[in-house]
Amino acid sequence: MQLVAKVRSIDHLRKFDYILFFTVIAITAFGLVSLKSATYSMKYGAGIYKTQIYMAVAGTVIALFLNFIDYRIYKTFALYLYGASVLMLLAVFFVGSGSDEVGAGSWLSIPGLFKFQPSEIAKIMYVLLIALIFEKLSTVENKAKYFIMLMIFAVIPVGLIFKEPDAGTALAFVVSFIIMLFVYGIKARFILIGGGIIGASIPIAWRFILKPYQKNRILSIFQPELQTADDLYQINKAKTAISSGQWFGQGLFKGIQTQNNGIPIKESDFIFSVIGEEMGFVGVGVLLVLFTVLIIRIFYIAATAEDLYGTFVASGIGGIYLYHFLQNVGMNIGLLPITGIPLPFVSAGGSAMITNFIAMGIVLSISLRRSDGMFEKPGI
Repeated sequence: MQLVAKVRSIDHLRKFDYILFFTVIAITAFGLVSLKSATYSMKYGAGIYKTQIYMAVAGTVIALFLNFIDYRIYKTFALYLYGASVLMLLAVFFVGSGSDEVGAGSWLSIPGLFKFQPSEIAKIMYVLLIALIFEKLSTVENKAKYFIMLMIFAVIPVGLIFKEPDAGTALAFVVSFIIMLFVYGIKARFILIGGGIIGASIPIAWRFILKPYQKNRILSIFQPELQTADDLYQINKAKTAISSGQWFGQGLFKGIQTQNNGIPIKESDFIFSVIGEEMGFVGVGVLLVLFTVLIIRIFYIAATAEDLYGTFVASGIGGIYLYHFLQNVGMNIGLLPITGIPLPFVSAGGSAMITNFIAMGIVLSISLRRSDGMFEKPGI
């Protein structure tokens, strides 16, 4: 038994995805350095930074633990985990807190202990179940039942989160679903039908669902003058900070906008602007390269996964990170509407940090159990 355990441990060490793990650690370390400077002049900055360190350490331990758990076990519990996450999303409407300027209250609190965002946890539970349904659709002949299940289970969390309202986070679920749908290989006629349905629903959503501030944020992409005063202030400060960084930045703890609290929500939504101001083009370039490696690596793992379930799970998680990365950077440089989308592993946020590491632990588990070598040709 001891010999078997020793051989298994050696095999795990040999197959462990060092590229993915150390890329995540590098991004997290980069984020901690950036956050230290971002929170330096804030009243409660020390507390925010300390919490981030604790969550990063705890998250790393969780990811390493999940790496050794066979990801296929989640098939058994996927529906129950999904159901629990939906119940937490529903609870937000009754006991939720954490309002911002547009009225979003998306937090649940355990008095005296901590508070968290159910939408962050729901992302992982969503992927685990939707991936399972896509696997069933890929392997069974009678697809009607699973297609109906797919439509129902895919829409429920998106609708609840959109209702909070948190359209930015809801879109993360949508992008994840689209990526998994693409991997599944949907036929062209269904794409056309789906596109027609979406096109027909746009006027309805515009008239009855979207709030005025959401409409303005969409229209402001084409008509900047429609942006609210708050949005204009935020994006102008972000652009000013990034442009003033030039090649090498103004230096940590020396950014004019950062240290004088000119950048809004600089510890979270606009931390990319802090990096641009204090580390310049070089610092931003390093971060962009790290995220590019992370996302490509996740999709590579999806392409070489042992089974379809692993492929869909890794693809769904990759879609979430792709969206978060593009949306956060895009809004910081004024190319996309402003939303409360954080930069994974970099922005402050305990529940987001833990969720990110849980997702990485699952992807590490998928990578560990691939039959292909690290640099061999993908099997699908």
